[in-house]
Amino acid sequence: MEVANTISQLCLKKFDDLPKNGKPEEGKQWTALAGFVKQCGDDYEVVAIGTGTTCLGESQMRKDGLILHDNHAEVIARRSFIRYLYHEILSTWQSTKTSTIFNKTNDGKCCLKSGGSFHFYTSNTPCGDATIFPISQPLNQTQSKGVKRKCEQVKLNPEKKVCIHETADEIEQATTQTQSDINRTGAKCVAGENSDRHGKGINYHCVGSLRTKPGRGERTTSMSCSDKILKWNLMGWQGHLLSLLVSEPIHMKYIIVGGVADTVALKRAFYGRIFKHEKFVSLETKINLHCPLIYKTDTEFRFGKPVFNKKHLKPCGSSLSWCKIEI
Repeated sequence: MEVANTISQLCLKKFDDLPKNGKPEEGKQWTALAGFVKQCGDDYEVVAIGTGTTCLGESQMRKDGLILHDNHAEVIARRSFIRYLYHEILSTWQSTKTSTIFNKTNDGKCCLKSGGSFHFYTSNTPCGDATIFPISQPLNQTQSKGVKRKCEQVKLNPEKKVCIHETADEIEQATTQTQSDINRTGAKCVAGENSDRHGKGINYHCVGSLRTKPGRGERTTSMSCSDKILKWNLMGWQGHLLSLLVSEPIHMKYIIVGGVADTVALKRAFYGRIFKHEKFVSLETKINLHCPLIYKTDTEFRFGKPVFNKKHLKPCGSSLSWCKIEI
């Protein structure tokens, strides 16, 4: 979809335009990128971006709030977006400034101006439930040879009651047939949710469960990005404190995902699985589930997660946070 590429390319360009502070080392590190784009009519503008891959283990967490526990790109970008919203709310009440997105309301809050919308982009599939989707794996060389030998044997013995491959194309198709598997996540199911079966192939994971983020070594207690996006689609992306200042929750119109992603899994993770919880469905007058339009993009982030020949890259330990505000 054209708008998906437009949104992703704008976020990538904004990242490239920023100073190198917090960015990965070229050829040595990788990171994830997330961003928020404001749309007014046919005009698009990046208002917040963030990068990051790290998350603290339980023993490293601080109750005084002096350390960020979760530095994944989606979370850092949302923190930047909230800072942008605070700045715009302040502008509505200052005589010398005018907010580009908010109007005052009679009850002393702010409401979004008509005709505007927000979109969210992430360069990788968010960790957790969204990363669990069926994949196909080619047969290995030994298995392929076995299939070819079987095809040849069948041609020599046509009386056998087995499938006969009549053409070279059909034999080639048989040698490249695939086996079903499931994309894996390191995120762990929380207590009270269905647990992973750890079976073979597609039976390794369960889907729809709430999970904590994967950690390098020690287990984390931070909820996965899939679960956080599910919550934001329920309660609004503005967070609890800002909900006291805005008249309605702020939702995303589009969610754009780069990298290896599956739209069925994304829809399930970001809003579909909530319907299995009857308590939320019965409270739909109080909790307004928003179902954004979800698209994949082929736009590649040059510092993206390593695949194939980039396995020597290490995750970048620093994060970058930017939002469009005038100080």
